[in-house]
Amino acid sequence: MLAAASGNVISSIIFVPKEVIKSQIQAMTTGSIPVSATLSGSKAKVTLGAVFRDIYRSRGLKGFYPSYRATLARNIPSAVIRFTLYEELRRAVVERRKLRAKSQQIQQHTKGKEYEDWLFHLLILGSGATASLFASAASTPLDVLKTRFSTGAIEPGTPIFTALTTIAREEGIHGLFAGMYSRVISSALFGGIGFAAFEISKDFLGLELSSET
Repeated sequence: MLAAASGNVISSIIFVPKEVIKSQIQAMTTGSIPVSATLSGSKAKVTLGAVFRDIYRSRGLKGFYPSYRATLARNIPSAVIRFTLYEELRRAVVERRKLRAKSQQIQQHTKGKEYEDWLFHLLILGSGATASLFASAASTPLDVLKTRFSTGAIEPGTPIFTALTTIAREEGIHGLFAGMYSRVISSALFGGIGFAAFEISKDFLGLELSSET
């Protein structure tokens, strides 16, 4: 849990500005927020470089971090849930693999070993997808908040609890969980494939699997 939280605090220094720029480009292009006057009111001007310069000229470096607190409030619980749940599920899968590997039938027959390898990777994919799904579902209200900070829909500096209660009061539960289904599906696919690719790479490199590591 500490490793997941620490990693997100550090990585957010880089990823928060990226999210701010991406969110503003998407919102301006779709008309969700007005195009900045410095971009000449033209959608053709809404580019990565133009939005970057506009944020820096109008707000300085602070302009790239309006959602830093909200991002940490979303990422830390999400990472703690995702990695803790994944490690526990992975521990069970690895223990199962070790027990099955002791079977003489699996050791003697190549087809049996290949089947076990594929089954292990499928179980890892399912573990990663499950952990990511629960983490994303639980952190959706904070993701909504982060996006609104990034686009300027919520005034920077607004206390997180105040912003959440305002959304809940004005829009109800649907406002807090806007976009949850698409986010959960995307996260489950991303997490499942990512964790499975990681474990397959370890297998390919011949790294020893352990339920303790």
